[in-house]
Amino acid sequence: KNCKKEYVYNPIDINFDNTKKIIEKKMKNNSENIKFIYVGRYSKEKGIENLLNAFCKVKNQNITLEFCGQGTENETINKFIEDDSRIKNCGMLNKENLEKEYIDSDVIIVPSIWEEPFGRVVIEANQYGLPVIGSNRGGIKETLDLIHTGKTFQYDDIDDLKSKIDFFSNRGNIKKYYKSILDNINQYSIENHIKRYLKIYSTL
Repeated sequence: KNCKKEYVYNPIDINFDNTKKIIEKKMKNNSENIKFIYVGRYSKEKGIENLLNAFCKVKNQNITLEFCGQGTENETINKFIEDDSRIKNCGMLNKENLEKEYIDSDVIIVPSIWEEPFGRVVIEANQYGLPVIGSNRGGIKETLDLIHTGKTFQYDDIDDLKSKIDFFSNRGNIKKYYKSILDNINQYSIENHIKRYLKIYSTL
């Protein structure tokens, strides 16, 4: 317990110049239509049902929610779609189509109810200029607390999640997070990852 500790965050392959170009284009978008997305496995521990219940409580008709993935909660998503035409199930997308989905979207929601060890999707979405609404579980909260590229909500509080969706239903609020993304995303770059390890090794 008295040993020296160093933290090295998991990296992803980030193309900063590409992120900058995407955000510059998004800054010019003044549409009132806001597209939220969920990317990942459709399973209970991912908080799918909480997300659907929260989204359906939002009355704004200028917002949409698209699911990208597959899993056991597929039927649950489709049932909600029957009652709310703003929701869409895109299913599993290949890399090229998922990249297009990221670029065409405005905000990603990561509603996990289990202790995610590292919310990789948070950084992946950031590099396409998407701020994040994330539950306060595990690595999701840790990542957002570190780089300030979105808002967290109490993982089991549907009204709290709804309030965050309401907040990001305003494009002006979305644009406030672009600077934080550009200023902080490189903390998770592979280059920075290597530098952290070299610094640790040099002190041994």
